[in-house]
Amino acid sequence: MHHRSNRGRTDAGRTGPRRTGRGLSGRRTSDPGQAGTGRAGTGQTGPGRTAATLIAIALAASLCTATAPAATAADTTAPAQPAAQDVVLPPPARFMPREEALLEAGATGYLHTREGLTGKQWTDYATGETKPAPAAAEEDGHSGLRAKVVRGPDGTTSVAITDLATGSVTTLEVPQGHYWAEGYTADSIVTVREAADGTVGAMSILRRAADGTVEERAVTGIPASVTLLGIRYGTGRDAKGVLLAFQEPGKDGWLDYALDYGTGHLTRLPEPLEMDSVVLGERHMLMLRGSNAITWDRRNPEAAPITTTVPDGYRV
Repeated sequence: MHHRSNRGRTDAGRTGPRRTGRGLSGRRTSDPGQAGTGRAGTGQTGPGRTAATLIAIALAASLCTATAPAATAADTTAPAQPAAQDVVLPPPARFMPREEALLEAGATGYLHTREGLTGKQWTDYATGETKPAPAAAEEDGHSGLRAKVVRGPDGTTSVAITDLATGSVTTLEVPQGHYWAEGYTADSIVTVREAADGTVGAMSILRRAADGTVEERAVTGIPASVTLLGIRYGTGRDAKGVLLAFQEPGKDGWLDYALDYGTGHLTRLPEPLEMDSVVLGERHMLMLRGSNAITWDRRNPEAAPITTTVPDGYRV
């Protein structure tokens, strides 16, 4: 019987222990998983380990596919974003002040309009408080006052005066045989009594006193044999007096007079007034005539007025 030598046999047929982790040189590799030269060590990537690895990868991929939600072409909804907070921007700085239009001045405040506010406003001098003016402010008036005729059911005629500062109303009854001449203050009115021929027979200033009684003061300086045409335009009255126009019978034109409430006297003005061009000030009257500004001293209206030429490009 012949004994076959083990030399020349491959490792596949060797029954002895296999070398583990040794390469061609016979030295152990530094990485246990480093591939050798075809020998299957513990770190080798032989056919068996490769198959196991592929199976593990396939299982992991199948798990990811099963647990992840499937994306479709129709699912285009963007992920929800946190709600943004409102941003409040401050108003820009103004380069010009708010527009104001002064309409008239009264004893305790003034009437005006202001940008950003609706309707006419009343501002108090002492406190600076601004509030909407009463509805009566829409009517014609002066000095923060408004007046209108009120006719009673018994045939009497009264004048109701509204103070725009407080909204209070003072009522004065016009005597029988008189009519209201449209001059008034916060507590008084001017009345006229006609003579039989229709001319002015008398004029009075009726004033309500603090105790509620009515005082009557006769007007002096009334021209003879004249009829009253009326008040001299809307700007011809304030809390200190009124400008009145009279006409002599049979004559053209009119006569302009200034009534001072303080003295109760009528004074004829040395010059006729121009239409819609008269302004009453605290101490002076102003009238515009062309490019000239003509002024009178209210304390002495019959004196010669002062004429001032307004340069081109300027206005009063």
